[in-house]
Amino acid sequence: MLILQDTLNDERSHRSVSQEPPSRTQGFHPLGCPAEIMTGCEQPSILPNPPTVPTDQKQERDFLLRLQSFLQHVLLYEDENLQRQTRNIIPLAELKEKAKESSEKTKQAGDSGVDERDCLILVLLDWFKGSFFQWVDKPLCAYCGSMTFAIGVVQPTPEEAFWGAGNVESYKCQNCGKKTRFPRYNHPAKLLETRQGRCGEWANCFTLICRAMGFESRHVLDWTDHVWTEIYSEAQQRWLHCDACENSCDKPLIYEAGWGKKLSYIIAFSHEQVLDVTWRYSAKHDEVRKARTLVTEEWLEKTLAKLTEERQRNLTEERRKVLMDRQVKELVEFFTIKTVRDGELQGRVSGDLAWRLLRGETRPEIEEYNHAPYIYKPTEMEIREKRLRFCFNCVINKYLRGFERKLDISDWQSRAAGFNSITRKVETDWKMVSGRTQFSLLI
Repeated sequence: MLILQDTLNDERSHRSVSQEPPSRTQGFHPLGCPAEIMTGCEQPSILPNPPTVPTDQKQERDFLLRLQSFLQHVLLYEDENLQRQTRNIIPLAELKEKAKESSEKTKQAGDSGVDERDCLILVLLDWFKGSFFQWVDKPLCAYCGSMTFAIGVVQPTPEEAFWGAGNVESYKCQNCGKKTRFPRYNHPAKLLETRQGRCGEWANCFTLICRAMGFESRHVLDWTDHVWTEIYSEAQQRWLHCDACENSCDKPLIYEAGWGKKLSYIIAFSHEQVLDVTWRYSAKHDEVRKARTLVTEEWLEKTLAKLTEERQRNLTEERRKVLMDRQVKELVEFFTIKTVRDGELQGRVSGDLAWRLLRGETRPEIEEYNHAPYIYKPTEMEIREKRLRFCFNCVINKYLRGFERKLDISDWQSRAAGFNSITRKVETDWKMVSGRTQFSLLI
């Protein structure tokens, strides 16, 4: 324990002399750091102690059962036969070649560029969403292919239950009236076959693929109803957020800033660790702290530490030290005040618009994220001709100006005076290409 305490203090000292010294978050200490460690850390005097949250044994039991269920599930990813089966499905050579080309392009400017394995993560995300997996809000009729509507939930058949489908949705065809079953399979081997579902199935299958390709990966559970993956970057020596549904990498604040989620608990699971990573995904720690009312922080800290200890019992001392050093770096990262980046302001793109609006996961109009309006200034020729002509091509995401159709600038938001409840969505799931809108304005 003293070794971990010294390592944490060394890491904090190292960061304090860097060009961008870390600031402490406005909240209590991130979980995953035992109390004995925190007593050796300089603690901000302006922060109040965490409030004592009343809880009962039932809440603790339910919380523990969910933790144990996810921990047991991630062990499936370590099955060597399943990993071999997965690699036979993935176009490895093609993906690696694309990653190599992307990495080489980043080095043309003369700097070190982006590591090839990190580029492979981006290529893998793009392939998974664009070619491999399909989002399903409502399945098409299994008999005539028409649209369906939900009529309830039914019991799984023995075969569906065998593949982890505890929930089977039932739909009725609008055309022929026949019923179609949509099992929510939970076994990643079955998902390699079906290749469809919603966020649960997407993150489940994608995490398996990451493990099969040799990435150290975590299956991440958001208690407010979402799941995704984390991948460890050897080049950057840190964990990267990866959401296969959104084709999004290293944008951890997208859920809070872009989707408008009110976060509480976010737990990362691997075959070696169970960690509370909530603070990576929030820039509003005070609000998150108030939402954590299911169990006490002390109980959660001890429970996660015990589950992790059990998973690491048979690891070598060298491997445990590697994991400890990584955890120290994560804890220092959690202390750092986070700034929302442009890419993290995107609302949810997976699922149809009605479903996203129902869940409240389109981009919220939050004051601190307000768009800066753009004002067009006519050129002398446009004033002389009394006409300002421009159009937006939503396929290439660029504005075109003038009769000669010169490219103006990328990104639909860049030339908007204002907007509300609008997002650009690339329909790779449905293999659709949108059209183009243009208009002329007399002045």
